[in-house]
Amino acid sequence: MSQKDGSADAQKVEIVPCVTEPSGFVDVGARDDVSVVSATCGQCDWLDPAALRAIERETRTLVLADHGPATVSGPVAWNPLGAAGVHVCSHEVALRNAAAV
Repeated sequence: MSQKDGSADAQKVEIVPCVTEPSGFVDVGARDDVSVVSATCGQCDWLDPAALRAIERETRTLVLADHGPATVSGPVAWNPLGAAGVHVCSHEVALRNAAAV
């Protein structure tokens, strides 16, 4: 993933599965056409939307960045070190993997 500061850290990209939420909401982990790249809220905040659109066009994927947690009772304080994820969507695993690096 490209960042605004120009750095790319492809060696630290980790694609992790999500789990289905106990609340009954369907999480993307229940889908086989979405991969989630582990990140922090701070890293997601620095992702450049123009760079993400270029990756989407090149790899024919849809990339969605998580910018922080929210709960049913309302938003929680934003923590730049909080767990987040970048969701890479495509029916083709090879395209998702290419977009994730």
